[in-house]
Amino acid sequence: MHQAPRWQDPAGLETINIIVKKLIPKWTNGLHEVQLNLVSAILDGKDVLCCTATGNGKSAVFSVPTLVLLEYSKHQRHM
Repeated sequence: MHQAPRWQDPAGLETINIIVKKLIPKWTNGLHEVQLNLVSAILDGKDVLCCTATGNGKSAVFSVPTLVLLEYSKHQRHM
């Protein structure tokens, strides 16, 4: 059985950014560091609270984990 990555490890963080850059080509640098930390925590099953100003990327933080899991499940043997 294939073991899911620990998303907060360096390989998990890199995988998240690879997937984000693939699915959202306009985001050439991937997620901002704070977004990446929150997304990886969500993917690892942790509860997060994110309070920032409008336009700071909260929507991405809570939608990207779904995109990552869908893409990862399609290609997990190759990642």
